[in-house]
Amino acid sequence: MFCLDVVFFQSAISQNKKILALNFDEPEYLRKEMQKKYYMIDPYLPAQKAFVTILSSADDTVYANTSCFDTSSYKYGNYISLTLYRKGSLSRNLFVIKLDTALCTDKRYRIRYDSKYHMYTNYQVDSLQVLFVKEENDIKRWLAGKPFNGMYVDFSLARVNNRRWQSVAKDFVSDGDYRYMVIGNLKDDEPTGVNKVNNCPYSKKPKGYWDYSELFVGNIFIDEY
Repeated sequence: MFCLDVVFFQSAISQNKKILALNFDEPEYLRKEMQKKYYMIDPYLPAQKAFVTILSSADDTVYANTSCFDTSSYKYGNYISLTLYRKGSLSRNLFVIKLDTALCTDKRYRIRYDSKYHMYTNYQVDSLQVLFVKEENDIKRWLAGKPFNGMYVDFSLARVNNRRWQSVAKDFVSDGDYRYMVIGNLKDDEPTGVNKVNNCPYSKKPKGYWDYSELFVGNIFIDEY
């Protein structure tokens, strides 16, 4: 597995070339024809594709009634939700992106995104992975445990919580000309490190929300430099 140190940053970084820029705020992301480029998939049902769910809720992005929680970004914008882990179930989500510009072998890139756990999440996991593959069929081969052409990039979620959006980034060198990107918890349950938390800011917690780990992801960028 390809792995480098995680970089957390506050300021903008000058880049040579933009490969991917997704903030999910443009209307075309809601159109069904965009299914060909962006879609969600259940990793245990490889043939299944579902339309991308775009979220935007003040209840999910702000904690105005609790002073210790972040209130600086009341209108964050649109983002997607990924189920990373669910107790007693293999259910989780993967987000698949077809890149307009393929990654090039031996080129250096930075992938970055914003993330935050759902406010009712009861479990936090150790990492989030991205898998780059050359063709869509490689995704099905990977899901079926068959040989495929691909490269992993692994992120630590140690500093990500349900209180405020965190910027996460990773530098890597591509070892192939990859066109597709899969993002989510790509590990099986056994090697997934799971920590139980209880930091919901609300005293009344909805039933059925607590035995899962859900991560919000927005503003996904890949830069070549």
